Amino acid sequence: MDPKHLLNISGNCSPREIRQLFAYSEFTPDLRHLRRKDNLVADALSRIEHMTISTIADIDYEATAEAQTSQHIHETA
Repeated sequence: MDPKHLLNISGNCSPREIRQLFAYSEFTPDLRHLRRKDNLVADALSRIEHMTISTIADIDYEATAEAQTSQHIHETA
């Protein structure tokens, strides 16, 4: 594949950016820009370091059951 067609993407590409675009073009024939709000997967992945992910070991099942029971009692009273 000839990387020259990638120069049409932007006249201001650095050599590194051209190499990256060429590498991407080997995997997909269709490169398009998605606005941040439309690219939900990339947006979610970019926020992973800011999110707290609970593992099964972190869950206190007894406290959860107690809270659910307490909430159920208050709702039915």
